[in-house]
Amino acid sequence: RPVADQLRALTAGDRKALTRLGIRLGQELIYMPALLKPAAVEIRALLWAVYHDFDDPPAPPGRVSAPLDESLPAGFYAAVGYPPAGTRAVRADRLEKLAAAARKLSRQGPFMATPVLASLVECPPGELAGVLAALGYRAVQDQTGVSFTRERHRRHKGRAKRKREADAHADSPFAKLRGLLIAR
Repeated sequence: RPVADQLRALTAGDRKALTRLGIRLGQELIYMPALLKPAAVEIRALLWAVYHDFDDPPAPPGRVSAPLDESLPAGFYAAVGYPPAGTRAVRADRLEKLAAAARKLSRQGPFMATPVLASLVECPPGELAGVLAALGYRAVQDQTGVSFTRERHRRHKGRAKRKREADAHADSPFAKLRGLLIAR
């Protein structure tokens, strides 16, 4: 979300160039698969520790996901390619796979957290709810159990609000256009 405007500004050629450089523009994350290899993760963890003046560099997760260490800032996990999701740090490529699978399931309506979904991020089924919540899914309890639905995106509301605010300003181009249309 912080770079959504920049992503929208990319041309097809820009996207192809980024792909050729090994950069993945996912629905949830932007990452480089080459930097998710264990050696690269270890180096980034060490660099992060040196930059943040940690005496003992924290051990990188090393697996597809790991429980969050509360003694480390969330910035550490993001720096090594394991963004926090719920109570877990999940490798960027696997978080993207889980997000894609959940999106596909949510198109058909509410869905259950299955062992297959949990295996995508190698987490215990009980922790999958927190990971899905971090991806924007809401747990709903009904008579069949817990299912998940996609939260509505608030950015549309924000965009509409900004448009109304822009329309409200007398100096806005929309106000000038409205004046021209009314004059006709």
